[in-house]
Amino acid sequence: MQNYTAMTRRELTFAACDDLAAAGRKPSVNLVRERTIALAGIKRGSDGDVQTDISEWFNALFALKRDMAIDGLPESMTTQFRAVWRGAVEQAEVGLSRERELLAEERAAGTVEVERARGIAADLRHRLELADKAILAREETIARLDGAIGQAEAMVVQLNARLGAKDERIDALSAELARKTAEQAAAFTELDGARRHALLQIDQARSEGRHWKEQCDILSQEARSSRTAADTYRGKAGELEAALAGANARLDEVRQNLTEAHVELRRLEEVNASKGQRGGKNPRALRVPKRIRLR
Repeated sequence: MQNYTAMTRRELTFAACDDLAAAGRKPSVNLVRERTIALAGIKRGSDGDVQTDISEWFNALFALKRDMAIDGLPESMTTQFRAVWRGAVEQAEVGLSRERELLAEERAAGTVEVERARGIAADLRHRLELADKAILAREETIARLDGAIGQAEAMVVQLNARLGAKDERIDALSAELARKTAEQAAAFTELDGARRHALLQIDQARSEGRHWKEQCDILSQEARSSRTAADTYRGKAGELEAALAGANARLDEVRQNLTEAHVELRRLEEVNASKGQRGGKNPRALRVPKRIRLR
């Protein structure tokens, strides 16, 4: 079996001319083209090249006829020999026809395989298109998710910045609270020192007389009330920060009262001293003003 697809242009043209001559047809460019496509499924060369190959085939055929002529033999014997040769050629053509039938069957089977392969290729192309579309859709989804992730990361950065600012604010408020607590403790210390100083002044004033003693008792009672209030303030330490302004105002008032008490005590001492020098005491002169009071 000949492989027509592997033949050159000239060999394929000669094979097509042989088939046409065996069928009793004269080779031409159009017939050779048709036969070439029938044998190999393709056509080779231009029309001019195929015409040149056909001319060479005719020249080879004429040379073969000349070579088949037998010199010195009568024409009748030559005719008989040619008849024998024609029979041998026809017998060979029978075998060649069988080969052609097998070739046609193989060509038909090959055509079926080609069509099946084309169907498979078309299906694969369709699947490839679907896969490309799916890949594009997934790439778009990935791009959208990347954008969402970028936005989420930006939001995380903003939230971290806000948390950092709030932490700084909390630290500042904690420092302010500590400062207020220290100021409050200092105010309590100052208030306690003022109270003790007042008690000392009261104790000193107690020796001035009965009336002063009664006034000192009143001041002691007021001091005890102040201690009770101070204990109450200590139990409400969490509320003192809001009431710190009022406490400072009261502390200023106490300081003012103590200052006035010092002034009054000095005045009373001077009055008492002057009265003592005169040989007598005036209880009314030892009276302490009522505004000297711890609140």
